[in-house]
Amino acid sequence: MIHNASVATRNPITDVESLPALWRWMDSSRTIVGVESSRLHGFDFTYQGVLSIWEGFPSFPSKNLPAEDKERGTLHSDQQGTHSNLGATGRTSSGRGHRRPSSRNKSAGDSSRLHYEAEIETINGGRTHGVKKDISSATVQSSKVARRQFALGLFGWDYSDAEFRQAIQRWEENANAERAACWAVLLVNHELAIEILLRSRNEALQMLSGTIKMLVEHPSASERNPWLDHLKRLAVRNTNMYIRTMLSHLVGDGWEDILLQETSIPLRERLAIAFLFLPDDELTKYLHGLVESMKRYGDIEALLITGLNPLALDVIQAYLDNTGDVQTAAILASCVSPARWKPSERSKPFDNHSERWIEGYQNLLDSWRLFHHRCQFDMLRGEIKLAAIHDGEVTPFEWVPRQLEVRCNYCNRIINSSQPTESGPYGINGRVKADFCPSCQRKLPRCVICLMTIGVPDEEARHIELADAISFEDTIDDAMVFCQACRHGGHSGHMLDWFFGDAKGKVHSVCAVADCTCRCAEMI
Repeated sequence: MIHNASVATRNPITDVESLPALWRWMDSSRTIVGVESSRLHGFDFTYQGVLSIWEGFPSFPSKNLPAEDKERGTLHSDQQGTHSNLGATGRTSSGRGHRRPSSRNKSAGDSSRLHYEAEIETINGGRTHGVKKDISSATVQSSKVARRQFALGLFGWDYSDAEFRQAIQRWEENANAERAACWAVLLVNHELAIEILLRSRNEALQMLSGTIKMLVEHPSASERNPWLDHLKRLAVRNTNMYIRTMLSHLVGDGWEDILLQETSIPLRERLAIAFLFLPDDELTKYLHGLVESMKRYGDIEALLITGLNPLALDVIQAYLDNTGDVQTAAILASCVSPARWKPSERSKPFDNHSERWIEGYQNLLDSWRLFHHRCQFDMLRGEIKLAAIHDGEVTPFEWVPRQLEVRCNYCNRIINSSQPTESGPYGINGRVKADFCPSCQRKLPRCVICLMTIGVPDEEARHIELADAISFEDTIDDAMVFCQACRHGGHSGHMLDWFFGDAKGKVHSVCAVADCTCRCAEMI
């Protein structure tokens, strides 16, 4: 992920920070959460956005979960509608009042909520090596302090008071006095903000320090005060986003209004302001509105909020429509398994979209003859699927869907070597094989070379033999090979020897059946 961020940063075509920020967030999510802690009690925090963490998300059944966790079910969200409250009751489908949950359901919901909160506390403690860390004392009062701290940590803003002072000092030393003064004001350290502006070499900032001092020492409660009206007009016309934010806050604008107006501030910094200062209800409303706004413009950085879940589908599709960056869409679709979502969220549209993105990227690599990169991409996708199967998220399945089926020429039933049959003759490599149809008991066709009945090797016997073999030996000599033109064929080992030369080096160009002039080898 860090490599992707580095490549995106060096790319001259990439003139925005969105794509590098996305890859850095994904790496941060893996690093902060960790593999072992991310799946405790069935909650997988990997690649979860701040909105998912804030509202809560479902757990998923895993073979590694304790029995009581599997019976408990999933954790639900705090929002009514699509998600129900964390352990609380939601409206009935008719909207006329509330359902009274059974004591068992209520107990399960409370247990889920407690496990969810405990897991967040565990991860927060793991990031600080077990030392309790409090975020800034200027933070708004909240019933979900641990979730705020977790979300702030995902994008590197879970600062304590001392760390904020160090960050402000670092910004000032890097000739970014406006940002340093702005954050000093937001953290209610007005004296520090005034000192920063006075120490600046910019005369305009020095004069601004007097305005800040006047606002702090002589606040006005009247909304119609001409002085405040003038400052509001000054804040709107200023070209620096941090000065605008600082003045807007001092003249009494609400946090949500400031965040909606100052879209030029980097997303991570806006999210930090939101999680530090917005009340719980306003924070939820702001996050949902921000996702909808970014979705309309196809801003891929919105995934920091949604995470890699069904909410991300429209964001990725809008980004792909605007940029044509099918590589990013395919990688994102490959990084997460829909099996970890709620059953109602495992929608067919996401599967269709993700498969289309992945197939488009594979075709692009093939058209550019980048077969090595295509293989690497497929191998990484396979590793992700294997990990999902190992964790119990996905049931084992066939990697490659069955494309050809061998059917009996008499009863038209599928010939399955796994069906119980009596032992048949031995094949070329000495393996027992079934030489008749398990359904109608009729003999299978004969090989045109050796005239022996073609059989289907017993897969169970094959696996046992290979497991006990001292030297690994497994060939396709017993496989069935038939010409699609003349319908003649036999054992693959015999057919290869006939057309391409045996130990004596003799090569044939036409079919081995008498009076057949088909050049089968040209179709192999």
